[in-house]
Amino acid sequence: MTSYVRKNNFKPIGENMFAFFGIFLGSEKTLSGLPESTTGLFAANHGDIYDLTLKNSGSGIANLNTGVIYRCFVKDAEIVAKNQENALLGGIANTNYSSGMIISSAFDGKIEINGVGGQAGGIVSGNYGHILGCEFKGDILINANSYAIAGGISAFSYGSLTDTLNNGKIVVNCPTQSISGGIVGTLGGYLINSVSYPKTMNAPALAGNVTSGEIINCYYKGFDNYGSLITDETIFDGFDFETMWYISDNNKMCLYWQ
Repeated sequence: MTSYVRKNNFKPIGENMFAFFGIFLGSEKTLSGLPESTTGLFAANHGDIYDLTLKNSGSGIANLNTGVIYRCFVKDAEIVAKNQENALLGGIANTNYSSGMIISSAFDGKIEINGVGGQAGGIVSGNYGHILGCEFKGDILINANSYAIAGGISAFSYGSLTDTLNNGKIVVNCPTQSISGGIVGTLGGYLINSVSYPKTMNAPALAGNVTSGEIINCYYKGFDNYGSLITDETIFDGFDFETMWYISDNNKMCLYWQ
């Protein structure tokens, strides 16, 4: 695998109904200069993608994911959708289906939608599968005319979001229907052991709207339900402080792989 993409000749892997079913070993290499696109490096992933970093990218890892994305990072990215009626943008994948798993991955960059309406999430736009140990620390901006849904990890989720962390900024400008949340915009699944440190109050604490879902053992800005700053691991009952989480010197929850 090389570290440079020729923008004029780039075509997504697994496009035109031929999904990727193999194993892609990024070997902790960095791929730079992916052109602006809403399809991702992989148009459709049914296989396994490991240890890959995209930098200065105009796209995420995958458009559609039904496989495994593990330890993949998108840094200094700018993913933009303009004048689309129903844009779906995610920092790692646009849609994660029921068999899909995104694990220990992160997005740091900008996601922007300008148009009639759209849905944006720091890791995925829509989640029906499983997202574990992922972090968003970028910026989401939606300027929409009719509707907008945004979340630090997922715009909407009917699967599971576990051990997720939001350190990003979410801004939604929409005169009519808009839903936004620090972790997820609309929750119809499970949100478990997650923490949100939003950079703006534009998005409510954890979930903007809960339909049939459930929030279990989650925290906003590192405060407990009584507004006390948490500095003691024992208060985070159920969190894995052996392999997943730790509390930094400034009393912030962090994922170990950071």
